[in-house]
Amino acid sequence: MIVSDKHKFIFIAIYKNASTSIETALSREDCFIGGPSKIASPLSDLPRDINHPLLFSEPGAEKGNCVKKHVGATQLRQIMPARYDNYRKFAVVRNPWARVVSHYIYTMHYEKKPTPFSEWCETLNIKSNHHLSPCLSAITDESGEIIIDAFLYFEHLQAAFDQMCQLIKIEPRKLSRENAAPWRINDKVLGRAPHYTKFYDKRTKEIVREKYKDDIESLSYAFDGFDPPQAGGRSFGRLMCPTCKRPIMGFALV
Repeated sequence: MIVSDKHKFIFIAIYKNASTSIETALSREDCFIGGPSKIASPLSDLPRDINHPLLFSEPGAEKGNCVKKHVGATQLRQIMPARYDNYRKFAVVRNPWARVVSHYIYTMHYEKKPTPFSEWCETLNIKSNHHLSPCLSAITDESGEIIIDAFLYFEHLQAAFDQMCQLIKIEPRKLSRENAAPWRINDKVLGRAPHYTKFYDKRTKEIVREKYKDDIESLSYAFDGFDPPQAGGRSFGRLMCPTCKRPIMGFALV
């Protein structure tokens, strides 16, 4: 979560969707950043309840509470309603098949004996593991309506981020690759992992399709990229890449 009172925007961080890269890029701006104490910045007008599930206090801090890094749009609207109603709100969305593999690689990096992807995928539980919650769950309200102004497609992240910078009137800057675990097998580090599509077989592909069907349908994803926007789904405006004709940013149509 990033909040800028100077530039009047809120960035909602979704797990394994480049939030650390965007935080790093915006760290030079006058922003409040949620998360662990090494990067968190307090907001003086947040509730002071130290038991609030979305907030925490720095040891000895007197300037206010901090917001946890991964807080959804509905929750942010509850704890900072004035900002939420008046600031631009952004988040990054990502192909579910790619996002699941990214989380698998990150998790297995810390395991002595990595579980084969096919076995790991069979136990995939997106309800109990908030790291795997669908993207839409972080940017919609209780009725399923999108309550942010725009979402950035991970697949064209730099171009989308540049557009976001233009909208909030800050200088665009190059994003770095952050918080990405190297791919390894049996303690041997192999560098960057194979393309996410190489991890799947017919069974695991369908497991992800079923569990993330709302993200896939609403955000126009296909296993190996994108499907053209469907008229029968949610109605979004999209900024398209002039070269490859794929979406860069999506805008909730109000």
